[in-house]
Amino acid sequence: MRRVEAFGPGRFWRRAGILVAVLCGAVGLAACGTSDSATVVDDVEEICAADPFGCVVYDIGAPIDLGALLWLSEETPGMGVNSRLGIELAIDYLDGVFDSVPGDLLGHRVELLADDDGCSAEQGVVAAERLRVEPGLLAVVGTSCSSAALDAAARVLSADGIVLVSPSATAPALTRPDTRERFFFRTAPNDLIQGAVVADYVGREGLGARVASVNDGGAYTSQLAQVFGRRVDFNGGELVAELALDGPDGPVDAAVVELVAAAPPVVFLPLYEPACSNMAACHQGRAGTRRGHHHRGRGMPVRRVVESSRPRRRRDSGFGARLYRHRCRGVLCGRVPARLRASVRQRTTRGLPHPFL
Repeated sequence: MRRVEAFGPGRFWRRAGILVAVLCGAVGLAACGTSDSATVVDDVEEICAADPFGCVVYDIGAPIDLGALLWLSEETPGMGVNSRLGIELAIDYLDGVFDSVPGDLLGHRVELLADDDGCSAEQGVVAAERLRVEPGLLAVVGTSCSSAALDAAARVLSADGIVLVSPSATAPALTRPDTRERFFFRTAPNDLIQGAVVADYVGREGLGARVASVNDGGAYTSQLAQVFGRRVDFNGGELVAELALDGPDGPVDAAVVELVAAAPPVVFLPLYEPACSNMAACHQGRAGTRRGHHHRGRGMPVRRVVESSRPRRRRDSGFGARLYRHRCRGVLCGRVPARLRASVRQRTTRGLPHPFL
């Protein structure tokens, strides 16, 4: 496993798997009841020699590199940008003050190495390969998308014992015991929850017993659609169509034709932009489309799905799984200067995980 060993003022060792600061070095050897620094060094070197992933040393004053593997390209709906803002705020607050000046970690400045996961397995692998060879890399925050992690970045980084913690990758397979990579973790909710909640809501509100779903074949969208379908069946409903686009940029015409033919009252669209809004708009624009409801997944901002599903009839509507509040809440938010809070707000995409979460 990887962990951080600290010995001597300001010197660190990185050891794969679990991040641990050995306080003997951090607060001084006297606090640990010994003055023999050579013994500490020998112990650390012995541990590192026995570890299959070895160690990386952080010399006095050397920076600690923190990776960020997030969806940062122009076509992103904003979740990667929000997450990066959250990382920058965390680094700012290392000294206990939000002052737009990066704090340090036990005498070491923290440098952010950001890369784009592309929201795809291919780009996730490429970006993870770039990060893993950085000699001072401690851990990685990411990925934004499940597709970039599953059998991709999570596998590459776990092979080197590098911890990967995702703020937004929600596919069930990422943490299922038989498919989880050893060093992958996440703070985002499992889509076993989201899929069930959406299906239960549809049934509870009486929106229709016949439903359909459309995914783009990626890990996030396909697994969420499957969870939704299973829950609909469990609740006594009928999944009349489970359609898959040819990738996130695939044409939607064929899926729209099938939806029009099936005529379900509810269509679940766990898609990213622009596929989600295109799908909703094309479906409502086709002649013969009956009144109905479009339900988006959490990967699309609320405003966009509402705009793409403007009611053409009284009963048409678009709505989504809002798992996050946009407003900054909590103890730390009260410590953020108004100017910094305004700056973050301007760069934040509404309807997605807030940087202060």
